Amino acid sequence: MTTQPISKKAGETHELVLANRGSTGLTIQWEVSNEGLATVERLDNIVVEEEKPGDAIQTRYCIHLLKAGEVTVHFYQTQLWDDDFPPITLARLTFVVE
Repeated sequence: MTTQPISKKAGETHELVLANRGSTGLTIQWEVSNEGLATVERLDNIVVEEEKPGDAIQTRYCIHLLKAGEVTVHFYQTQLWDDDFPPITLARLTFVVE
């Protein structure tokens, strides 16, 4: 998921929910294009009443936009133990921060 740039002000946050398939051995990781402009915080899992075996867990993340500039945050899933496993992009968000 790639979107148009999102306008924010320094000090604001942006939350999103991603499907976490940890039971399959995949781990959600992220990269911030301009370190120092933003940080990412994993918040919590959203509890679903009728969860079935194999369902993805919905996990909330918060992006803290710290300083003015343009920053892209790339969320992806990977298998940490397998160097040859290609990352699976979940979201790529670009922020223009004033």
